[in-house]
This record gives sequence, C-alpha cells and structure tokens, in this order.
Amino acid sequence: MSLQPFDEAYVQRLRDGDLVTHQHFFQYFRGLLTAKLRRSFRSPYLIEDAIQETFLRALNTIGKPGALEQP
Repeated sequence: MSLQPFDEAYVQRLRDGDLVTHQHFFQYFRGLLTAKLRRSFRSPYLIEDAIQETFLRALNTIGKPGALEQP
C-alpha cells in the first residue's frame, strides 16, 4: 500500500467519493482497527461490526462541512 498524506486534498477526495482514496482509507485503517479491537472483542463478528460502524461514522463526519478542523 502506498503512503499518502492525510491532508485536505485527501479528505476532499474522500468527500468526492474517489474510489481509489476510499480503498486506501479502508485498507489503511482496517488493519489498525482490527489490531485495536482484538484486545476488546473475541468475536470476529463483533470486530467486523465495530469496524463497519467506525467507518460509517468517520465518513459521515468527513462529509459534513466544517466537521473537521484539520485533516
């Protein structure tokens, strides 16, 4: 996976629904979330539900104008 800066342009691409940026976002953060959630949940189903809910909330927040002070 290529490294990309999480800057204003990246956030704008997420807002615009850019497929490549969304895929990068999900791949990058899925690994981090999975590792973190394994400490709290044993069930892979609960981990997957928590990851999906986290992504949903993150994308909803990113999509709101003025919701992020800094990318």
